[in-house]
Amino acid sequence: MPRFLGIARDRTNEIRRSVLRGLAADMLLLTGGVSVGARDFVAEVLRGAGVNILFHRVNIRPGSPLLFGTARRTLVFGLPGNPVSTAVTFLQFVRPAIRAMLGRTDLFPTRFPAVTDEPLEGGQKRRYLRGIVRREGEKFHVKTTGSQSSGVMTSMLTADCLIILPAGGMPLAPGDAVEIELLRDTAGGSREERIGHHA
Repeated sequence: MPRFLGIARDRTNEIRRSVLRGLAADMLLLTGGVSVGARDFVAEVLRGAGVNILFHRVNIRPGSPLLFGTARRTLVFGLPGNPVSTAVTFLQFVRPAIRAMLGRTDLFPTRFPAVTDEPLEGGQKRRYLRGIVRREGEKFHVKTTGSQSSGVMTSMLTADCLIILPAGGMPLAPGDAVEIELLRDTAGGSREERIGHHA
């Protein structure tokens, strides 16, 4: 059963109290305080609490400061504090881990090809853009939700898919192929179920 540990201020003693309580669970999930700022104390506190940090930073955008470690039987995730970064890293890393712990085999959402309706920038990091998909004949077309800043939560709230661009990819022009991952909607079904399954 999930247990909310509250909000700890950017003070090592407060973070430590919450971490020690959370390490009694199967999974400890923290948000914020994992980057390299002067008040980002989470990694330091976790090490002091005996957490073996297996990685701290991943080559994705948004969400690169992601942290993961273990402490005995507890999985520990430190997610970035920007809201979109939190959502993306939860979907890509935490949700599959939860499903695996529950014994499920469908760890990852379905991904399938689509066509971009707008130019998209490449980059050195794997990118997760928030998008809106529509079906046109036998193809799926996708466009972004607007600003892709990791602090703009509306980019996630109005999205029904993630557009996934590989690391080191070249810029894309309208009509180029991309890979998308559908998001669950609030009606309990998926966008995929509503527009037809073409994985």
